[in-house]
Amino acid sequence: MEPTHKKTAWILAASLIAVIVYYLAAKVWCLNYNTKSAVKLLLFLGLPVVYALAVRRCSWQELLARVLPTRRQLPRLGLAAAIGIVLIVGVNLLAGPLCRLFGVESVIHEIQARTHMTRERLWPTLVYIPLVNALAEEFFFRGFAGLELEDAGKPRLALIFQAGLFALYHLAIFQSWFSPAILALCLGGLFISGLLLGLLVRRSRNVSAAWLLHGLVNVAIISISLQFF
Repeated sequence: MEPTHKKTAWILAASLIAVIVYYLAAKVWCLNYNTKSAVKLLLFLGLPVVYALAVRRCSWQELLARVLPTRRQLPRLGLAAAIGIVLIVGVNLLAGPLCRLFGVESVIHEIQARTHMTRERLWPTLVYIPLVNALAEEFFFRGFAGLELEDAGKPRLALIFQAGLFALYHLAIFQSWFSPAILALCLGGLFISGLLLGLLVRRSRNVSAAWLLHGLVNVAIISISLQFF
């Protein structure tokens, strides 16, 4: 097997195994939220770092260049922030009618009851998920699976694989929340989101704009829960 084929196979296998391990942690082993989060961070941040330093032999400066924005990328960050803010406002304005239309309101109440979620406990989540969780996901799916496959000479596979894996990963989060039809709709939306975020990162080779946009979308989604306490 040629070196580029070996690299491609390694990235595909490692990425898939990491997502499977997280799914097992969430759905089979039923670990608590803090432990699941620790497993996710170890996999989604640790694997790309180990690969970059041990396999690609890149420096810490090169690794950080995929996360920290340059001055040229500031307009892109501004655009991502503007889109995210519009989404937050729009989602909250439409939250009530859409939740009733798709039967999501009952799901939200069920999740709140099952997790003993309160308004006070929601605020730390509103900080952790956009800042830390979104970074881990963008660094893993776009910065690792996407860019490394592209560097291996597989740009089309890179875009489709990272978006598909990103969508399937969310089964560990909301597999049991929705009906099959709504679940399929959500996975389709996540796949399209993954494609768009992948294209955003491909052009800049930096995950900062995708991280900002992803985090603001998470804020929009989580803020809906505040309306049902």
